[in-house]
Amino acid sequence: MHHNDFKEKTYYPLRKGILDMRGKLQKLVRTWYFWLLVITSIAILVRSIPAWMNAAWGGDFGIYYGLTSRFVQNQQIFNEYNGWGGMYNYFPVLYIFSALGHWITGANLLWLMPKIAPIFGGLTVFIFYFIVVDVTKRRDLALLSSLFLAVIPFHVYQTSHAAPLTMGHFFMMLSMYLFLKSMNNKKYIVPLLISTVLLIMSHHLTTYFFLITIFLIVVIKSMRVDIRKMYRDVCRRCIHAYIRVLDLYRNPGVQHVHEQGTNHPVVPRDPFVLCAVLRAAADYRCSEKKHVFQEESNVFSV
Repeated sequence: MHHNDFKEKTYYPLRKGILDMRGKLQKLVRTWYFWLLVITSIAILVRSIPAWMNAAWGGDFGIYYGLTSRFVQNQQIFNEYNGWGGMYNYFPVLYIFSALGHWITGANLLWLMPKIAPIFGGLTVFIFYFIVVDVTKRRDLALLSSLFLAVIPFHVYQTSHAAPLTMGHFFMMLSMYLFLKSMNNKKYIVPLLISTVLLIMSHHLTTYFFLITIFLIVVIKSMRVDIRKMYRDVCRRCIHAYIRVLDLYRNPGVQHVHEQGTNHPVVPRDPFVLCAVLRAAADYRCSEKKHVFQEESNVFSV
């Protein structure tokens, strides 16, 4: 009798609770946000490993640490700097966030600074997922693309550094997402402006890439082309353009420009890709018009 009471009061409720928890975990594993959190965690982890294994990590880290130390001491956003490069003091977002982490935690700035930047580097993957979803409307493709970006070596290496570029990548992704959302919903304009200002104050080269990307979006949208229908043609032409560039590099007969006794191959790189995208969009638009014209001709012939 006592044994039956134990089963009814303890064993069966415990077994039911375990089964319920197991069912909830199985449902959780099937959700997109579970895998997005897993991929984002992987992205942050692999970018943080060098910072935990080295006393200091990143190109020009001494310069960034020195400028952050000055900001901590005098609370001036733009500090005087006369060292190599000459412009590092005009991109203070990295220094501001590192100083905030130092003031909040009280941890040593030299130890803390390399640990903060890789978190922002990993979070670029998180934002990238929503950009792909917004463009393609496919969560499976967005997860696969995010996983690729999370572990691709050149992006992992670059965004593992405590450098302005890492912060620039984060705010470029955020600005890109907000720009896409603001095209259909004006409430995103103010967050877009704030994010863009932070991007400009983070890294100059990443800002240029952001502007180029916006230009491409505006051009393609002005053609009224559905990017989801033409992405295969764009990919095919981009691959063809890069193959052409490689062929030019391998060709010993490439024309050279003689400058001060040195040879420089004349091989424009990014314009090939830009032309490939624009040509694909134009071809798609022409084929769309041709299809409409054929349909109208069939109607008139009937």
